[in-house]
Amino acid sequence: MRQTMTRPILIASLALMTTACASMQHEPAPALEAETGPVWTEYLQASAIHASETAPPVWETLDDPVFQSLLARLDDSNLDLAVARTRLAEARAIQRADEAGLGPVVGRSASVTAQRISETGSLPAGQIPGFETEQILYEAGFDASWEIDFFGRKDAQRALSAANVALAEEQVDAVRFALKADLMRAYVDAIASQREYALIQQATERQKALFDAAITRREYGEASDLDVERAEAALIAYRTRIAPLESAARTSLYRLAVLVGEAPGTFQVTLPGDLPAMAPLAIDLNSTLLRQRSDVRQAEIAYVQAARASDIAELDLYPRFSLFGGGGPGTTDFAKFLDPASLALNLGAMVDWTLFDGGRKAALAEASTSRLDRAEAEYSAAVLSAMQDIETSAATWLKARAVLAEQEKATLTRARLAQMATARFDAGTGTRIGILEAERDLAEARLAEADAKAGELTARIALDKALGSDR
Repeated sequence: MRQTMTRPILIASLALMTTACASMQHEPAPALEAETGPVWTEYLQASAIHASETAPPVWETLDDPVFQSLLARLDDSNLDLAVARTRLAEARAIQRADEAGLGPVVGRSASVTAQRISETGSLPAGQIPGFETEQILYEAGFDASWEIDFFGRKDAQRALSAANVALAEEQVDAVRFALKADLMRAYVDAIASQREYALIQQATERQKALFDAAITRREYGEASDLDVERAEAALIAYRTRIAPLESAARTSLYRLAVLVGEAPGTFQVTLPGDLPAMAPLAIDLNSTLLRQRSDVRQAEIAYVQAARASDIAELDLYPRFSLFGGGGPGTTDFAKFLDPASLALNLGAMVDWTLFDGGRKAALAEASTSRLDRAEAEYSAAVLSAMQDIETSAATWLKARAVLAEQEKATLTRARLAQMATARFDAGTGTRIGILEAERDLAEARLAEADAKAGELTARIALDKALGSDR
């Protein structure tokens, strides 16, 4: 009879195991090449960007002791990075807890219980000769249980815990990477504001000299009131441009302070006088370029998380098999506590299989499948967004570099005109006003060049940030 009942159960269990194993075949992540294809836009194929091994971000190679010092302070003291690290520590602790929960559970216990049994209850204790209705029970022992992992629940849970830790690690790297890019941007902005402030002061001084000269010329009848008004209006226009640059410089310093975890009021740094030089840029035009981006890697990990969670939800539809046991002394006579006759033991096996729950577990499995589909769609969206970000940043940088090249030419032209004005004055064919105007125009050209250079560096930082890091 027992063999007749056992054989169908074993056959059914083997069939369920085969079905479950066949359903647990999720891919680690969708194929990246299938999402991107071989085509990149003209901006990434422009001759200015050479296809070769991708260079590290500019902030990793910048030979600037001031910036490297700020970078070290950011890594030690930035609060956003500290928060991300606590999340990683939490994920690792939860992983250890999950790992521990997958093994057997063993417990020990001891108790002393005073009890009184009813003399008129279902057990007529009062009518049994020599049976004490009031007694003290001494017990001690251990119990153990272990779920037999027929269907791979433990492996799926381990994989999910590992994916959770991997995502937390990736988020720490992503926060650090973004903060370094922000620090570089704030550093460039601070230097650019300082540089532009000095140049606008120089141009303002030249315009003030022109205004004073116009007043003097009017006194001698060589200039009109209109000439004086024009010179004064130009001087006022220059002066109104000073305050925004002062505000921008202060804002950049405050941003630097927050990034390195210091109060803006106490933060101090000595900035260099000119903007840093950037290393040449190289980009490898293939699909692995996208995998350098943290958002794409996080989307891949999120897909793995959803796949493992879907595995676990599907496995909950199948039975659980467990072994359990326990033992230890139990006696009402403490003197016989260690007597072998007081020892009690129990061993057993259990099958736990929910046959009806109103469709709850099936609905949860369906929900997990929908989450997996969503994770795949979000992965595809992350890939497309990454391509857009890289290509847009590349186009912006190329245009900014072209603007800088033209502005450098304009500055050289203004410098030659200033030299020519001085030469004419020395030869007696020019005027002092001509020199002042040429020097003012040269200061204005240098100001425009400094702004264009800052724009080119900012666009380069944005491109390096869009390219990501391969860690």
